[in-house]
Amino acid sequence: MRECVKLYQQRSGNDMSYPDLARKSGLSPDTIKKISNTRRHYNATLHTVERLCAALEVSLTELLEWRHD
Repeated sequence: MRECVKLYQQRSGNDMSYPDLARKSGLSPDTIKKISNTRRHYNATLHTVERLCAALEVSLTELLEWRHD
């Protein structure tokens, strides 16, 4: 998740914080924190991932390609 936010920031020049991401995606700040926690595994639903992609202006395909690299 952190990497997705960094990708968005690089593309847009916008420093989006996690609370901003929560507001823009319509997800709770707690959900954003759980997803971004690298110490714990979080199973996000497809709906959640789609909302994050829309908020970050990244396609699901781009996200999957990035995770594959």
